[in-house]
Amino acid sequence: MSYPPARGHPLNPNTVVDRDCLTAPLNGGPGCPAKPFPCGGYPVDSAFGVTFNAGQVFEVQFQNPGVPNPTDTSDQGRHNGGLCEFALSYNGGSTWTKIATYHRTCPDVFYRWPVKIPENAPTCDTLGQCILSWSWINALGNREFYQNCADVRIMGQSTTPLPIIDITKANLPEFGTTLTPEGDPANTGNARGSGPLAEDVTANLQPFAPGTTNTQPSPKKPSPSCEEGIIRCVRNNRSPYYIACHNGKKTTLKCKGRSENLKTFKNAAKVHKTKNDKPAVIVYDIVCRLVHQNPEILYFLQGDAKDNADIGTYIAVFVSNEGVALRRMESHSARSRAQTPVEVGDFNEEESMRYLGKLEEVANKFMDGQSFEEIYIDSFRKLFANEEEYIGVLKDTFGKTL
Repeated sequence: MSYPPARGHPLNPNTVVDRDCLTAPLNGGPGCPAKPFPCGGYPVDSAFGVTFNAGQVFEVQFQNPGVPNPTDTSDQGRHNGGLCEFALSYNGGSTWTKIATYHRTCPDVFYRWPVKIPENAPTCDTLGQCILSWSWINALGNREFYQNCADVRIMGQSTTPLPIIDITKANLPEFGTTLTPEGDPANTGNARGSGPLAEDVTANLQPFAPGTTNTQPSPKKPSPSCEEGIIRCVRNNRSPYYIACHNGKKTTLKCKGRSENLKTFKNAAKVHKTKNDKPAVIVYDIVCRLVHQNPEILYFLQGDAKDNADIGTYIAVFVSNEGVALRRMESHSARSRAQTPVEVGDFNEEESMRYLGKLEEVANKFMDGQSFEEIYIDSFRKLFANEEEYIGVLKDTFGKTL
């Protein structure tokens, strides 16, 4: 961040310049050690770099010291954007008040990013205590957390402190969470992107109202609420269960955890391959929900699918009606072992009818009163040559007596 001038930036005349590791994440990088949160441990500037008035709109600018004169195709190290947040601290970074958020396309040195100081911001003129933070969670590459801090003076009339609205904290060990935000829809990688989203600019310039700012919630742990179409493993006071929901009603199945259940499937897949001389196929058809609500499970399944495709244990098919799922999976790791994505429109007539016919078969069973659990069990039964083998695998998979 070159404006407001960040601590350590070569364009800041009041700072101890860091020419080597300023652009590295707080996680550290090649030749750069990890840096502490908040603000990377950079010393307080010798003077305020800028003074802002309450209610003032200013434009944040970025400059990569390693690429001082970029062209549209230059590698500016923006990792296809991600999630940018701007926040104020009145106590040296102990607490934050988030005041602006930019999704997907930020950062980018070719654009300016409007941010508004809250109208009710009180005065802050103690050097080292008054900080404007830019934090960034990148869309592509390793899971990292970036932060620059600028020493700024705030002038206001209010005597009431701003409320605490914390920034999104992820991808550092002390945070305990990981996050992969959606990237620039232009998919430009490190080159020039598509600039600030109009809806973000509009939201960021609205009158400041706690709880209605343009924010993205921090990652949350799964809760046992009954949301349509979701199957998740949750824990209560007794034991873990899968919660399957339909029409607002819960069905519970005891579960051992995603690793153990997937291991059970892989054991069944080995049996299938031995009997049929071809790998089993597993279809993940809730990808669009996973990518929004629990992407870590999606990435877990994706990585396991790659490993097992290499050795031929099973083949995974990921089905989604949203392009964002593909982009998220691409950003997590290269699809070097995956087939080119197929859209329904790419099927020939015979393939389309076979696919639609299978959907109709499942739909008819459901309409006749058969539960999704029973449909899956019925399909699972076809993998095995005898009832005893089927029952054994089913018990391991669902943890229930039949």
